[in-house]
Amino acid sequence: MTENRTDTGTRAAAYDCNWQEAMRAGDVVALRRLLLPEAVVVHHDGRVETGSVYLDRIEHGGPPFVAFTMEEGQVRVLDGAMVITGRMEATVDHDGSLHSLVATVTRTWVRAGSGWALVAITSSGH
Repeated sequence: MTENRTDTGTRAAAYDCNWQEAMRAGDVVALRRLLLPEAVVVHHDGRVETGSVYLDRIEHGGPPFVAFTMEEGQVRVLDGAMVITGRMEATVDHDGSLHSLVATVTRTWVRAGSGWALVAITSSGH
């Protein structure tokens, strides 16, 4: 039996919801299960990191999220891949000073075994 794109998108979207929940909670263990170490992470200021470097930075003193919300925009389901673009609003705590971030974020998921893996995150600031 083959899975249709709607079913595929629903299943893959559950992984993206898990990603968002883990980001809100600062749960690096959960994030490591979802983001591949060799994934590409492009920040709103143009910095590029691997998934591993990004999560190491979060785990070892990166600024914690005080607030994190995602508004889903476009979801594209392709054969073996899903691309989600939406608006992110976050507040981070830099040594007691709160900073707001607003960006359009695109996350690319691919099939990995029986599940999905996040292979790219790109954000552009507003």
